[in-house]
Amino acid sequence: MSGKTRVLYILLAFVASTLLWIYVVGVENPQKEDVISGVPVTFIGTDEIYEDYDLMMTSEKRATVDLTVMGSIRDIAELNTHKESITVEVDLSRYNSAGTKQVNYTVIIPNEDVTLLDQSPYYLNVTLENVITTAVEVRLRNDGSVSEGFITKTPTIEPASILVTGPRELVSGISYAEAVWTRENVDSTITADVAYSLYTADGEPVESEALSVNAETVSVTMPVQKMKTIPLAVKIVGGAGAAETDAKWVIDPPEIEVAGEPSIVDGLNSFDVGTIDLADVLGAAEFTFPISLPNGVESLSGEEECSVSVTLEGLAVKTVVCDDIVAINQPEGLAVNVITNERSITLRGRAEDLDEIEPINVRMIADLRGAGITESGRYTVDADVYVDGFPNVGVLGKYNISIELIPEDEVPGE
Repeated sequence: MSGKTRVLYILLAFVASTLLWIYVVGVENPQKEDVISGVPVTFIGTDEIYEDYDLMMTSEKRATVDLTVMGSIRDIAELNTHKESITVEVDLSRYNSAGTKQVNYTVIIPNEDVTLLDQSPYYLNVTLENVITTAVEVRLRNDGSVSEGFITKTPTIEPASILVTGPRELVSGISYAEAVWTRENVDSTITADVAYSLYTADGEPVESEALSVNAETVSVTMPVQKMKTIPLAVKIVGGAGAAETDAKWVIDPPEIEVAGEPSIVDGLNSFDVGTIDLADVLGAAEFTFPISLPNGVESLSGEEECSVSVTLEGLAVKTVVCDDIVAINQPEGLAVNVITNERSITLRGRAEDLDEIEPINVRMIADLRGAGITESGRYTVDADVYVDGFPNVGVLGKYNISIELIPEDEVPGE
């Protein structure tokens, strides 16, 4: 027999067997016993036992069973292809306590021509556990970074705790939730949603499909501030014959390091701590000022106050006896009598100016308008001192005089 003849016989045999198989399956369709394996199980009643008894199933929810069936070759092939059409169901609603239960399951085969002969396993082991809900603190781990010249402040987390629901034993072992901040090179305050993970007190992660939470992420606000070193300054006001150019001063500390919102810090090139009137300085003096920074700016170096040492140079003092003393604007109907005849006045200025001053250049005037005096009697009132002809010479200290007010009709000689 030639090779071509042999191939022809083989092809004819294959066609004949195929036609016979089609006839048997399609026409005769004989019955057979077979196993449909890996049929998924559906658990019902889980909502009822949770709501009524605070129970949940913690055993494997993706259970499967193997079913031994009897039916035609075609029907069994169809079921094997569409296993999801077979209903395998466990009803948990009749259970009201925790523990491992040996439960029955029902099987519904959609094809009435297929008979269920056996099932494996015959029972399913289902574990039910008590459910609790507890609040878990959220902590933040900052693995991010800020741009050069910036710092972060204490972040805020919203919510500060999350609610975890699950089996009592599992939930009781959860100590905290940790969110991880990973933003890099940040130069402004940022708010972002951040995922978190659950951990035990020993830092071991807790992961389980049996756990549920009331929020999948937390909102983290990371305050970012700009740092800057700014010099401290003081305002010097001339007085009592001393000008700003006559004064030298030292501020301690001379500068401070601050942090705050970039829009505020960028505008801070120096900071005035206060004002010093040179009329209050006699040769040398030291003043203390609080460092009251603008809202939104804080001192990183920690200083809350500074001291300012002031010295005056190139000035001299001179005492002159003034006898030109008057009182003006006395109350209506009253006459004024100046009791003080003379006062010693201390002057300050350049030595060459002071050498030229004589008593005739100095006068005192007490203006009674607004002094609140309305009745006769003796009073001590403030008086202003004037140095005529010497605008660069000032008066050190405050002065007063004594006066007497008497009714005009009682003035002797009137």
